[in-house]
Amino acid sequence: MRGIRWFFKHQMLGEGVGVASAPLTPVEQQVLQGLLLGLTEKQIAEQNNQSPHTTHDHVKRIFRKYGVSSRSVLMALWLGKGLI
Repeated sequence: MRGIRWFFKHQMLGEGVGVASAPLTPVEQQVLQGLLLGLTEKQIAEQNNQSPHTTHDHVKRIFRKYGVSSRSVLMALWLGKGLI
């Protein structure tokens, strides 16, 4: 069973509230989930019935909204190591 802190962190990251500069779209939320699961952009594209180019554009927007430049920094935010 997960605690309330996990729930609020999950909600903030999923909705883009408090961490991202703008809310994530539903498609961006799906792409974010794939990134956090360690899937490649090609796998995420196949999973969401998108072209790899479209998925890459979503990844770039997610990175921009969170102010990160790599998956590792995005993962650090998710794990709470990048949050102040």
